[in-house]
Amino acid sequence: MIEIAQEELSDYEMGMLNNLRKWIYEKRRKALKVIFKKNKVSKDDGILDIQVKLF
Repeated sequence: MIEIAQEELSDYEMGMLNNLRKWIYEKRRKALKVIFKKNKVSKDDGILDIQVKLF
């Protein structure tokens, strides 16, 4: 049986994957910034003050 799968990605495909990786990273960073803006971080110990809202 002949193998159809490629062993390596083309330069174009590698470029597209790198762009996707960067896009995902940026979206995660933006989401974390929004979360940290919503929930203030305590300057003393670095713990989120979200627990105050829970109790």
